[in-house]
Amino acid sequence: MFIVKDTEHTTNQPSWLVLEDINRRAEYAYNTHRELFDSVEHQSRVATARALTENYLAGCVAVYETARQKTSRREAHTELKFNKCILNRANKREDWLASIEELGNIDVVYKAATNSYSLHIF
Repeated sequence: MFIVKDTEHTTNQPSWLVLEDINRRAEYAYNTHRELFDSVEHQSRVATARALTENYLAGCVAVYETARQKTSRREAHTELKFNKCILNRANKREDWLASIEELGNIDVVYKAATNSYSLHIF
C-alpha cells in the first residue's frame, strides 16, 4: 500500500527527548515481539526492502530502522525511514513499488513536506 501524508513541522520537544522516546519505545517493541524481530525471514525482508529502496533513491540524509510495537491499527513491525531523499530520475516509482510489493505485507508512506519515505514491514 502506498500512502501520501502531509506533515506539520513542530518544535515542541527538543530532538534529544524525541530520540530518547523513540529508543525507549523501540526497545519495548523488540522485547515484546522478539520472535518477529529475530526471525531470519523478517530480517531478510527488511534487508531486501532497504537494498531495493537504496537502489531506487539517489541518496538521503539519514536512514533509520526502528522496531515498532503492535497498536490498534497495525501489527508489530519494523519501520525503515529514509529521511530527506534525493530521487534518481532514471528510476521509476512504479517499478520500485512493484518490487517492494513482491516482498508482501509492506506499507509505504511518502511525506512530501520532507521528501521522506517510511516502509512499514510486517
